[in-house]
Amino acid sequence: MKHYSSSTLKTICDVLFAIDTFRTLLWVTLFSIGFGMVEAAVVIYTRALYFPDGFQFPINAIADPIVFTELWREFATLLMLAAVGIIAGKNKVQRFAYFLISFAVWDIFYYVFLKVFIDWPANFMTWDILFLLPVAWIGPVIAPIILAILMIGIGLMLIIKNTPLNTKSWLDNVRVKELPSYPQPGSASKIRRGKYSSGDCNFWFNLPIEVCHSKPWERGRRRKILK
Repeated sequence: MKHYSSSTLKTICDVLFAIDTFRTLLWVTLFSIGFGMVEAAVVIYTRALYFPDGFQFPINAIADPIVFTELWREFATLLMLAAVGIIAGKNKVQRFAYFLISFAVWDIFYYVFLKVFIDWPANFMTWDILFLLPVAWIGPVIAPIILAILMIGIGLMLIIKNTPLNTKSWLDNVRVKELPSYPQPGSASKIRRGKYSSGDCNFWFNLPIEVCHSKPWERGRRRKILK
């Protein structure tokens, strides 16, 4: 287990608890929690209209105009979360970091509010449609939660280290080309047929390992945190 020196811990605390950084993290978090509530409300209304008998796989097909609207709503969601990162950050690294944190907190509290209001999901292994862009992503609820926690950790590391990202190097180290060997996010037809099994979890549980292995906060030209 890696041990951090007192000077390293002091640097971390100095960065995260600096007035400006702490205030920014607080407001980004509060916005994301509120936006998670909005997302949960939309899903609760949608399920009440189209899945009155309960949401479970295989699911009934929804009319194309509604699906088309939902795709654009999800795109708008990404745009809003990205805008939060751009507004909150002072440079490219911070903007990306705050986007990661905003997205992660939003995703976690989306499920928190679903649990509070409709007592769903039943457990962490309950399957859900995680996202529809660029294709339908299907997996157990625990998968996006694990990824969200990882995103928060990466975001905080980027804020602390303030190190320029070498995006190409990061993606190469994530070994994106190897991911197709895992069961992939599925198509709409596969969702409707309910052809998913526990083996399809491999993609989700291997992805965080690959991202951690890449150590994005250690890529690129190093720069002092505090000048």
